Amino acid sequence: MYSEEEGCFKDYNEDEEAEEEWSDFLYCNEYNENECEEIPFCKWTEFGCEEAGYDWCDDSDDFFEDFDFSFCYELDSNACSIVPFCTWNSGEDSCGVNQWGWGNGYDGFSFGYGNWNWIEAGFSIGDINIDSHKNVIDIIKQVNFITSIEIPTDYEKWSADFNSDQLIDIIDVVTFVNSIINSATSSISRLDASNAYLDIDGNSVKISANGYIGAVQMVINHGSNFNIELTDNALVSKYLTDGNRTTLVVVNPQNDFIFNASGKFEILDVIAANSSSYINVIEPSSFSLESAYPNPFNPTTSFILNVPVDGYVTLKVYNIIGQMVDVISQQNMSAGIHSFTWNASNLSSGIYLISAESNIGNSVQKVMLLK
Repeated sequence: MYSEEEGCFKDYNEDEEAEEEWSDFLYCNEYNENECEEIPFCKWTEFGCEEAGYDWCDDSDDFFEDFDFSFCYELDSNACSIVPFCTWNSGEDSCGVNQWGWGNGYDGFSFGYGNWNWIEAGFSIGDINIDSHKNVIDIIKQVNFITSIEIPTDYEKWSADFNSDQLIDIIDVVTFVNSIINSATSSISRLDASNAYLDIDGNSVKISANGYIGAVQMVINHGSNFNIELTDNALVSKYLTDGNRTTLVVVNPQNDFIFNASGKFEILDVIAANSSSYINVIEPSSFSLESAYPNPFNPTTSFILNVPVDGYVTLKVYNIIGQMVDVISQQNMSAGIHSFTWNASNLSSGIYLISAESNIGNSVQKVMLLK
């Protein structure tokens, strides 16, 4: 019988003609032995492939046992094409569940017009790769979705979205991590952070906090010569670079260090979370140059400029007697943290002053070029 509710069912109160129409739809007798064994509503007997009854159907009433539709994900393309409620996803090169069912009236069933209940169908939130385990492999899948390394299927979107807000982000990751830790540990004496502090020391980016940090997510803008090395002292650390923009996620970092980088970059966005919620990330509040590294140097050195508000900023270099010898940058800059590299290959050894100037203040850094 066709149902607008989630699930499908055969109504035993229908007359024999209706029941016969439904049975005829199954066509089990058309399948060979191998095909018959792959289809839940058919069984192989001494007479060939026959209908196995209707308890295969995942239902929302009391007539039948629930059937686990996750078996669709285990089928190859040939078997997938045989089972009506399974569908082949050529983009993913895998079999999945046809959430809309098939047919109409007595000739098919519907899963509530696409209002699919994955739990009713035998799936579980967190078992993203459908291996009946919830572990770091599933967490890596979540991180891949956030960084766009992978594009999730409909099932993966549901299974990775722990708080059911239609968005996969680091809150889902830390909630997942916390559930795994809680299931493995009887008691946790861990203090969640309420604030995090962004710190850039030379080429290193760090985040310190007043408690536990479950995950960090950043979006970075940079030039074509940008390179990044993420911490390996974390449960998961991954990034994806698309053109001049990099998105990174670090899960359960074990110390302050997040990444090392080379080349000019700008941190566009930073998000941090403890074990259950977002926390405030405190960025530099003053206009300042951080220490250049290396220093002394030959012929390049890198440094960070902290810009608390949007505005026009110039970066110039002067020699020891006050003559301007180079202009590193002069442009409008957004509030945030900006990284620069100065190449002094055309200058002689000596002490130089890197000067940052804006309408809210100036900052000077002394560097030494040794050739």
